[in-house]
Amino acid sequence: MATRAIFALSLPAVASALSVHDAGRSEANTTKTRAGNCDCMSWADVYYTDKAWCGRANELYFLSKNGFSASYAATEPITGLPHKVCADFFKNFADASCLNIDLYPFPEDEKSGKQWCYVSNDCADLNGGGYATNAEGFAQSSWHNLQTASFQQWKICDPAEANTEAMMAQPVPTVVAKGQASDVPLSRLLRLAYPAVNISWGQAKFLWDAINEEYDVTCLVGCAEPEGRDAVDLDTM
Repeated sequence: MATRAIFALSLPAVASALSVHDAGRSEANTTKTRAGNCDCMSWADVYYTDKAWCGRANELYFLSKNGFSASYAATEPITGLPHKVCADFFKNFADASCLNIDLYPFPEDEKSGKQWCYVSNDCADLNGGGYATNAEGFAQSSWHNLQTASFQQWKICDPAEANTEAMMAQPVPTVVAKGQASDVPLSRLLRLAYPAVNISWGQAKFLWDAINEEYDVTCLVGCAEPEGRDAVDLDTM
């Protein structure tokens, strides 16, 4: 009887201790979520450390949106456009800036004009992003499962967010310098850095005529703009 009484008296204390423990664990989880790191990760580092496979997120969105099977992207032969985009560019780009989701954004869709990057799996706000697949995820899934088992998060970038370097907000000389530092094709980097516009042939000819007239063979990048030159505004043509 005495043992039963002692046990009954101890129940409130146990319940109180469990309540405190659960509250502490909840607070710890809340703190961890708040402390999640949403800074962009280096593209080259993500692939080098096998956190994700190039082509299993948005790297080849310009193809997958038109029917290219994302489930085969990581196993494509080392030839053609997928190889040029992944092996020649993304896997060598040692920078953490956001890049365009769509390399060829025509016709436009819901991802046109948006940029993205890989982030830590602790990041709590992906802004509409998702997960990419790495080697382990690919091995655990069937070849035709487009979702697969995914482990590395990616986010859609907000240029106004702290510690988010959106390429579209950076001046051309800065973008070019980053490309040269990683030895990646500048033509592809510029297409992934800035928004693309759909213009007529007449507008394109006018633009290139103006470029050719002002071309200076002694100047490569970042030269001072000659005095008196007016910027070409395609919207007013």
